[in-house]
Amino acid sequence: MTEPLWFPKIRSKFDGPMDMLAIALIGLQAFVTVYVAWNGDLVRQFAAVIKRFGVLSLAVLFTVSVLISLSPMGFAADARWLSYGVRLVLNAALIAVDSLTIMVLLLLPAPSLARRLPVIHLAAIFAFLGSALFAYYGFDRLPHVEDEAVYIFQAKLYAEGQLVAPAPPEALGEAFEYYLLEVRDGNWIGTLVPGWPAILAIGIVLGVPWLVNPALAGLSVLAAASLATRIWGSSIARWAACFLALSPWFLAMGGSLMPHMSSLLLLLLSWNLLLWARKSGLVWLALLAGLAMGWVFVIRQLEGVILGVLTGLWLLSYVRETKGFLRGALYAVGCVLTGSVYFLYNYAITGNPLSAPLARYINDLWGPGANNYGFGENIGKPEVWAGLDLELGHSPYEAIMNTAQNLAILDMDLFGWGVGSLFLVWIAMFFGRLDRAALSMIGLCLVIMLAMFFYWYSGSFYVGPRYWFMMIFPLAVISAHGVMTLTQRLSFQDMSEQRVAATVLVLLTFSVAVYAPWRAVEKYHGYANATDAVRSAGIEGNSLVFVDIADYGSALYLNDPFLRDGRPVYIRDLGPDANAAAEAEFPGRRTIRISPASED
Repeated sequence: MTEPLWFPKIRSKFDGPMDMLAIALIGLQAFVTVYVAWNGDLVRQFAAVIKRFGVLSLAVLFTVSVLISLSPMGFAADARWLSYGVRLVLNAALIAVDSLTIMVLLLLPAPSLARRLPVIHLAAIFAFLGSALFAYYGFDRLPHVEDEAVYIFQAKLYAEGQLVAPAPPEALGEAFEYYLLEVRDGNWIGTLVPGWPAILAIGIVLGVPWLVNPALAGLSVLAAASLATRIWGSSIARWAACFLALSPWFLAMGGSLMPHMSSLLLLLLSWNLLLWARKSGLVWLALLAGLAMGWVFVIRQLEGVILGVLTGLWLLSYVRETKGFLRGALYAVGCVLTGSVYFLYNYAITGNPLSAPLARYINDLWGPGANNYGFGENIGKPEVWAGLDLELGHSPYEAIMNTAQNLAILDMDLFGWGVGSLFLVWIAMFFGRLDRAALSMIGLCLVIMLAMFFYWYSGSFYVGPRYWFMMIFPLAVISAHGVMTLTQRLSFQDMSEQRVAATVLVLLTFSVAVYAPWRAVEKYHGYANATDAVRSAGIEGNSLVFVDIADYGSALYLNDPFLRDGRPVYIRDLGPDANAAAEAEFPGRRTIRISPASED
């Protein structure tokens, strides 16, 4: 019943047996919930729960959940505000049904849950396997957006110890043209920053680049649990590990070829090392923490600045402790040592340490300052981007729309719950007693949201609100506090801990058994014709492959960047004349054509 792509929303028309079945199942859910509540003598318990939480507080929570459940961005371009309002009402009805169902689950007798399972290690294993399944089946082990194809291109270069490749034959420039790949001064250059492709190069060497992120996902769960244990104790750590490992957003990012999982792992590693350094007195660990944080900057500069500076401010608050100043100094040195790689790379490619290849490329393609940070008429793509960028330039209005879009996708993709993925976050914030560390996690989320407010593109149309991905650890931790808050608020019931745990586990089971597969199939699998048709064509050896499919990147990434003999060359099919020119530039190769018909 939900449109899965750019602006997820309830469809406006329902027809066919599957739609009728979906509506019938929702009706059945509502009927069973009311029946169990009435016949199970739960009405009086409902009243007690509502009294404990407060009618006004619950009403505010419900209103907030409804308002962020639907992005206005898909309706703003052509001012379809009536349609937006109708869908908000539909969302409110569905959220009400799901809220009632959750309340009934919380009040029903709960099974006794095993307490001795190695939850954290099982969560890490599941994160690796779940992300690997996403990569293999959902993403087809293929790049789905231009960034991923270019990351693979650069990783192949780095795996051979090179920063650039020789430019393709000049006569074939259009046939090899691809967004974010630049031909300049006889070189073929990937314009993205080097931090992530340097890590991805390990997968290139091993022949399994698609497994790099799943491995990082599993390690991130372990690092997150270790950090949470140090700060909040084992209960929060176990729940945080489960929330990460069973999050469809986390698993999708772990299955992609995007850089965000590597940033998350290095951030968590840095924070773990700093806490360890403070507790143990081993100040040299702060240097390692700085090295990790500096590489976050090399992967994603804005995130590196935000997280690195905030971490530095935290260290300053302990500067008067024994060795506190030395810890801060060593952390700063580490940040500078690895962070300087970004500037050295810029110098190697552009001749100017302050001029990034991407900035130079976008300035040439879209105009000076097009990818700048902040507001302005000339910021962003020079034409509206198929509804994904509402208007020319970047303005406060568009920033608000981007934020609303990111919130809606976050509330959907984080856990995939019908009641809203931020349900437990709101419980913790509205009704919990959060300590200083937990409040700092909320503050970090707000800082990230504010920072991305000034960037012209929301980035939420592929793998969730990916520019907000560093919020996922704070959100997992606050969700864990939400579990604790529910347990405390329902303490008038027998076995409240088991009831809450069982209910949350039911919700998380839905996350991985229903929502994640739906997202993998409906949004990612076969996305933009990026199927495994190219690989399944049995292409090998000295071939020249003309590609006529929507996403050339799904073939381009298979190229040897040096276009050497004995390896296939994948090139756009631009018609007989252009193809003849290509055959002349690559003589003696077997020619193969891949078209939309051959993708099926």
